[in-house]
Amino acid sequence: MRNLVLVMLVSVWLFQPASAAEKTSPDVAREFIQRLGNEAVKLLADKELPLAQREAKIRELLRGNFDFRTIGRFVLGKSWRRATSDQRADYLTLFSEFVLRTYARRIGGYANDAFKITSATPLGRSDAIIVTAIAQPVGPAIRAGWRVRNNGGNDYKIIDVMVEKVSMAATQRSEYDAIVRQRGVDGLIELLRAKVGSYSAQPS
Repeated sequence: MRNLVLVMLVSVWLFQPASAAEKTSPDVAREFIQRLGNEAVKLLADKELPLAQREAKIRELLRGNFDFRTIGRFVLGKSWRRATSDQRADYLTLFSEFVLRTYARRIGGYANDAFKITSATPLGRSDAIIVTAIAQPVGPAIRAGWRVRNNGGNDYKIIDVMVEKVSMAATQRSEYDAIVRQRGVDGLIELLRAKVGSYSAQPS
C-alpha cells in the first residue's frame, strides 16, 4: 500500500484545485467508496441480467460518482486553455463516455469477488486516497487507489484511479498530449468519437 500512495504523491501537485477546496475527510471518503463498491458488487452479483445491461448499470453508477470535468481538464492539460468552448464541450462529452464505457466493460465482466478497503489517508491539500483490494479466484488481489475530493457540501467525487500503481489520469494526459501535438484538439476529439463509436458497435 505504501508504494501505491507514494506513486500517487509524485504527481499530486498537478491535480491540486486552482482555489482552496473543502478538506476531504478520509473517513467520509472511505464510506463513499464503500457504498460505491457495495453497489457495484450487487450489480455484478445479478447474473440474471445480461452482460450488456450490467455494463449499462455500471456506467450509470460511475457517471454519478466521477468528476469528469476535473479529470477531463487535467488530462487535456495546457490545451484546455487554448480550446474553444465548442471543443471543450465536445471533448468532455466524448471523454466521459469513453471512460465510462471502458470501465463498465472491464468491471461488467468481473466475477462477484471480495472487495475490501485497506486504507484511507489524506492526499495533498484537499483530497483523500482510498486503497482497495479485490480478491480474485486465481492470482493476487487487484489493488486500486481511488482519489476522492469533496467539492463542497459533502459532494464527494472520484478524480483519479490508480490500478497497480498506474494512474488513469496521468496515463491519459501523456497519451492525449502526444495526440494533440500531432493532430490538434480536433484530431483528439475525432479519435475519441471513433473509439466511443467502436464500443457502441461491439456486441456485448
